[in-house]
Amino acid sequence: MRWILWVGLVFSATGMVSGTISAQTVLKDVVYTTDSAGAQHGDVYEPQGDGPFPAMVFLHGGSWRSGDKREFARLGMDLAKQGYAGFSIDYDLKPGSFPTSWEEARAAVRFVRNHAAEYHVDPKRIVIAGTSAGGELAALVALAPQGPTAQQDGDVPVAGAVILNGVYDLCFPARVIKRYMGGTCASMKDAYADASPVHDVHEGAPPFFVGHGTKDWVVPYIAAQMFVEDLQKGHVAVTPFIAAGGGHMYWRKKKYYDANLAAVVRFLRTTVP
Repeated sequence: MRWILWVGLVFSATGMVSGTISAQTVLKDVVYTTDSAGAQHGDVYEPQGDGPFPAMVFLHGGSWRSGDKREFARLGMDLAKQGYAGFSIDYDLKPGSFPTSWEEARAAVRFVRNHAAEYHVDPKRIVIAGTSAGGELAALVALAPQGPTAQQDGDVPVAGAVILNGVYDLCFPARVIKRYMGGTCASMKDAYADASPVHDVHEGAPPFFVGHGTKDWVVPYIAAQMFVEDLQKGHVAVTPFIAAGGGHMYWRKKKYYDANLAAVVRFLRTTVP
């Protein structure tokens, strides 16, 4: 289903918007892969114009058990106004969905790359983005483009990663993580290591934007600090964004939304100019 959303010239206090985007196209429920979990869908946010545009693949949050692609509707539309195509996906949320959900995230990047001409996308300028549980998956795609061990379908590299209040190390007791992984860290050490982006940091990885709230009681701010330090030690370019006083999913709150959006756009202008 195709929807045309009319948006005029937009000015903000951040001064981000520098051009006129007269219209924006949103394509709903595009099937991007079919696997053991069934058909998986995404929504495409197309900027107006011929492109080719940089693109972003969005992975929603929800503790690997809830949420859907609509979570990134506002951000997807706002970034399309800035000239970035977007693809916000649903992924497997059943118990024990790892590594199927990781493969689905990779399939979404591959889909956008394979349909670059159709969506006026530059296949070399695709950025992965995710929030909370989706941040774990997005970081994995960026840091381990080869996918799960024993996968033979080739690397799926991206040009950058935007992680918003993500999860970087899964090896701590939490029922939602046990549900997602299908067991405990003690009983599935190798699988937990595969699922934890912190274990895949390496020199040569694409640039990262890491946003986090200092009052996040779901994923403590210290986790983001440590991940940023690991990226720096690994000589990976990283742009931190600190939401002072922000809680989990800070970027959706009115208090932080515009500043976070401006910071993401600055990162993208440098990463995928």
